[in-house]
Amino acid sequence: MKGRCLLEREGDEDPALGPLASVLEVLKEVHREYFATENPQEHDVREILKRRKAAVLSGCKICFSRCFPKGTEPGDHPLWKLAEELGAVCSVDLDGTVTHVVTTSEGTEKALKAAEMGIHVVKPGWIHASLYHFKKAPTVD
Repeated sequence: MKGRCLLEREGDEDPALGPLASVLEVLKEVHREYFATENPQEHDVREILKRRKAAVLSGCKICFSRCFPKGTEPGDHPLWKLAEELGAVCSVDLDGTVTHVVTTSEGTEKALKAAEMGIHVVKPGWIHASLYHFKKAPTVD
């Protein structure tokens, strides 16, 4: 990379909203939780992080539309697995319990039906953004 660094170009990440700020906040919370126990040395920080990760999309039921190659098992796809790791329940069926439809195209039958039902329609990047900041990313309907 030639030229001045991103910081010198004033093109670096936002100090309050960027990934380092998000990671710092999560680490501070994990630190507080770890040392709030009577015997911290008997606990594993990885378990705290695992619980926090599983809470990111807790309460979300995600229906996927046109995210996986035809003929493949949706539950084997990394995006499906990531959503489950973040605490979401995943489905390929759209029903009244679905909170979000994740799609690569807003013109799919499921996406259009979801919009009519008042269900959030988001791109796959929404799941990645939620992981990135360790909290449910905002939806833009």
